[in-house]
Amino acid sequence: MPAPIKSIRVGAIQLSIWENPMKGKDEFIRSCTISKSYKMGEEWKTTTSFKMADLPLIQVAMQKALEFHYLKEDDGEVVEGAPKKKAW
Repeated sequence: MPAPIKSIRVGAIQLSIWENPMKGKDEFIRSCTISKSYKMGEEWKTTTSFKMADLPLIQVAMQKALEFHYLKEDDGEVVEGAPKKKAW
């Protein structure tokens, strides 16, 4: 399985950004997944179900993902990971 192009962790919340090429085109689609890590006994597990108290952490992770995807440096240089060519 391919690795995400970027992972953002805020507390127990992890947001991963994925890049998938479009068939027959020189473009790609980015998507994201959000999960939460927790420990049950001695074993670490993940879930995609969240408590209301997790929402502020998810919001911070989503803001960081938007910054990664859209922002450019002041001098016009593309920030590492910012899209060169994208499709929606």
